[in-house]
Amino acid sequence: MQRNEAILTAGDEKRHITHEFTVSEGAQSVRVCLRYARGPADLGNMLTVTLFDPAGFRGECHRSGHSEGEWRIHDISINAGSATHGFIAGAPPAGVWRVVINTHRVSDDCPYQLDIITDAAPTDPAGPSATQQAHNAGQTSTGSKAGWLRGDLHAHTFHSDGHWEAEALVAWAESSGLDFVTLSDHNTTAGLNALQRAAQGRLIALGGMELTTYYGHALALNIDHWIDWRIGDDRTMRDIAGEVIAAGGVYIIAHPHAIGDPICTGCHWDYNDMQPGVARLVEVWNGGGWANESYNELGLAQYYHWLNEGCRLVATAGTDIHGQPNTREPFGFSVIFAPHGTPAGLFEGLRAGHIFLSSGPHLEISAQQADGQMAMMGDSMAAKPARIRAAWREAKSAVLRWVANGRAVHERPIAETGEHELPLGNIDAAWCSAEIRQDGKLLALANPIFFDGR
Repeated sequence: MQRNEAILTAGDEKRHITHEFTVSEGAQSVRVCLRYARGPADLGNMLTVTLFDPAGFRGECHRSGHSEGEWRIHDISINAGSATHGFIAGAPPAGVWRVVINTHRVSDDCPYQLDIITDAAPTDPAGPSATQQAHNAGQTSTGSKAGWLRGDLHAHTFHSDGHWEAEALVAWAESSGLDFVTLSDHNTTAGLNALQRAAQGRLIALGGMELTTYYGHALALNIDHWIDWRIGDDRTMRDIAGEVIAAGGVYIIAHPHAIGDPICTGCHWDYNDMQPGVARLVEVWNGGGWANESYNELGLAQYYHWLNEGCRLVATAGTDIHGQPNTREPFGFSVIFAPHGTPAGLFEGLRAGHIFLSSGPHLEISAQQADGQMAMMGDSMAAKPARIRAAWREAKSAVLRWVANGRAVHERPIAETGEHELPLGNIDAAWCSAEIRQDGKLLALANPIFFDGR
């Protein structure tokens, strides 16, 4: 057994501390156990662990660890047939391995003890598990219809800090009437195969990970491999976003105005070079009902501000769900127009901005000009006179609000089902969108139509 001990202080917060160890040829298993002080009761310490074998990423446990007295513990086991949640099973290869301790929050002096045991008899990993080989994006298709598909773009399981298996996540999505579900565990792709198996024949499964950095979170979707989330002198968030996009992934700034340090470490978006930088999608609706998530209103205002700066961005919604919900408050979902009912079709519609966000109502906007040019949400058209049409259904006791260049230009009470046209003469707006609200609370948001030349 190899033991490493140290005491961290506040100056050690937001570091990556590496310990190396060697695995001998023919080793049957690897066990890594990190014990660290819990710290203050209100805002305790939070350390996570990333593990690399000689070939690269082997897993991560982005969670606080289970409690034992004054300690929190990460107990990680890997062998040929199984692995602890967040890690990839398989016989441990010989060579130099690395354990990286990520110091997300150090609220008080924090002693830690890291024990490494190799070549032991295989042990059962913590919690239920199955062989995990995360070398695909966890994407399956049920052969579902094309057209408007409703689903979730942001969810977690036991593979990071969630409280349920992929099977329970899929069952919840199915019972919620969704067409697709996405697994985006924090800083790991180890659960994607479990999602694929659970969703087979039931829902379209999308995969990726949530890049959970010290200064902001972002979703990297349509990705089948681990993306290094660590920011350093020679690696910026702009670099990471470019890496995701170059790999064919979809990069989404997540909950930019969520409460941040020290309550939620890294949750607030603080990257000055990514405001929004190369990002083209922003999660403006995060969590449950709009009224319960005050930071969403700030996120929507930020989104409108970026649009006014000339950035053509796609607004998304994600539940950020971690377990069976204990509220009846409706979630905001993403409703995407997919040209075919497959993961590729969904990502095509998402990238194009053919999407509205909704906790219930169906909302579409389209535009037409005298010469016959037409556009839908996310599209662009020439800056000349047009009529923009909103069509909705399932909107009870609500108000339709037209928004152009971030300002409400028209507002009217609406029936449960209906249509309304907004004439735009000589276009003086670079973009136009629509909201459905009830008592000030957002129920649906249409992505904008853009006007070239403005």
